Amino acid sequence: DEARKKKKKSSESPKTPPGSPPHQLPPPPPPAGPSRASGAH
Repeated sequence: DEARKKKKKSSESPKTPPGSPPHQLPPPPPPAGPSRASGAH
């Protein structure tokens, strides 16, 4: 029972805490173009 409990707990322990949105990479930066050099951003 101990091993089973441990296994379940380990399987129930995701990297992100419960109630948190899934981890995702931030949006990519805008493409380096003339508009960026112009200072439009």
